[in-house]
This record gives sequence, C-alpha cells and structure tokens, in this order.
Amino acid sequence: LNDKLAFYAIPASFALAKSKSFQSGRVYGMDISSGAAVAALLFEDHDCSNTGRIARTKEESSTISAASSAMRVLDLCCSPGLKLCAIADCLRDVAESTVVGVDVNESRMSLC
Repeated sequence: LNDKLAFYAIPASFALAKSKSFQSGRVYGMDISSGAAVAALLFEDHDCSNTGRIARTKEESSTISAASSAMRVLDLCCSPGLKLCAIADCLRDVAESTVVGVDVNESRMSLC
C-alpha cells in the first residue's frame, strides 16, 4: 500500500489496546484490506487519471487524489470508524475537505 498509510504486522500476542501509542491515537489496529480501501479512495497509484493513465512514479503514487481540490467523503457504514479515521488523518492538510460517517447498526457503533 501507499507509504503514507504505514502498515506493520504485529504478533497476535501483542496487546495493542494497552499500548501508549494506541491509547493516544497515534496508531490504529486495522486489517490490510481496510487500508487497501482507504488507499483506493485517496491515492493516485490506486486510481486512473482522466486520461486513463495509472500513476507510475513515486511522486505520483504518494499524492492524494484530492490534493488540488477539497474532497467530501461520506461513509454510510462507518462503525467502528477506523477507515474513516485514516481518511480524516490523510485529508487533514487538504483545505476544506469534509469527512462524515454514519451507521445504523447499534452493536457496531458500541465498538467505537
């Protein structure tokens, strides 16, 4: 995936929820497939431009698709919210971007 998403494998025995980095919000516990969904939405190396050419260079692949204009993201099934948080973190420097998440499943929302 894109370097800006920085995925790492940790052993199942590691108590991520008890780590200071997790508790302070510096890291998330997310499956790689969820990260792939974020990368597909945000990064040009997972998308085609208007000309149909896929970004090939390191500089092209690390840019956010919405870097030149604001992006509005609506996640209709967002709980527990890890993908939404990753999207918001990546777009925090893109002026006037909006990230909104909603969900109707109470049991999934209770995980947040």
